[in-house]
Amino acid sequence: MPFIPLLLTAVILDFLLGDPEFLPHPIVLIGRLIKKLESLLTGGKRGTFFQGVVLVLLVSLTVAGTIMFLGFMLELIWPPLSAVFTVFLLWQGLAARSLARSGLKVAELIERDEITEARKKISRLITRDVSQMEEEDICRAAVETISENIVDGITAPLFYAVLGGPLAGLFIMLYKAVNTMDSMVGYRNQQYRDFGRAAARFDDLLNWLPARITALIIVLISPLVGGSLRQSWSILLRDAGKSSSPNSGYPEAAAAGALQVRLGGPDYYFGQLVKNPQIGEKVRDKNPKIIRLAVKLLYVSQAAFIFFLYLAVFLLRLTGVIG
Repeated sequence: MPFIPLLLTAVILDFLLGDPEFLPHPIVLIGRLIKKLESLLTGGKRGTFFQGVVLVLLVSLTVAGTIMFLGFMLELIWPPLSAVFTVFLLWQGLAARSLARSGLKVAELIERDEITEARKKISRLITRDVSQMEEEDICRAAVETISENIVDGITAPLFYAVLGGPLAGLFIMLYKAVNTMDSMVGYRNQQYRDFGRAAARFDDLLNWLPARITALIIVLISPLVGGSLRQSWSILLRDAGKSSSPNSGYPEAAAAGALQVRLGGPDYYFGQLVKNPQIGEKVRDKNPKIIRLAVKLLYVSQAAFIFFLYLAVFLLRLTGVIG
């Protein structure tokens, strides 16, 4: 399994460095590609479902073709460069450090009683209106964002990297391309309801299994953040299906149970009140300490997910299911 040391190197780089501003980030480039293709396909008008399907195909093919071409050229120039390129793609496909850093920054601002700055910081992570948010609302939003993005930013990319094996870099970037499309056009508003549906459904499909594996792992490691395995499991079974998303409710419910907080509830999105269901039970108050526990949950979940993924690969190889 020669790709395993490459992936572990990428995880360490993300933990130590996050996303340095001096490096060109592939996700930023993918975002620009999506925006350009959206403009070309729709001309700034409301797009159709068929145009959305074309967007998914064009972005996926462009990302795959570019990565394969660059990897092939680097292999020809000097084979180790191809391995370095793979590590770079894997590293840039992970977001544990940036997600943790954002959460901790919000916690620090609240602790310094800089609520206005905390609202500005959390507004970069969520799409809801933050103008009326108080300390508890900001803490809830931070915990929800961290728990939901454990899948998008950590476990799902790791899952597809391991699934890709020698093509780990290609697989993780294809996943991130779909995930980025969903975040940019996968809204259910008037503008993107039809055009973004293909990207949103594809993203739901790719996240279906990783979300459920992640939720189970959060349940298992809940005692490490001062929670109860039994309570986390109970909340997962009771509340995971309440979310309008087929996937995000699973890690969020497991995290709510593990952290012993109540998440969800009414919020404003684009000026409209949305009555989101409540998830979890209020045992602890939502405060900066809960955000810090959520960050701890994030990192422990990542470590456990890597362990179980590699254990699964080892057992499959041992039994001869995979070569």
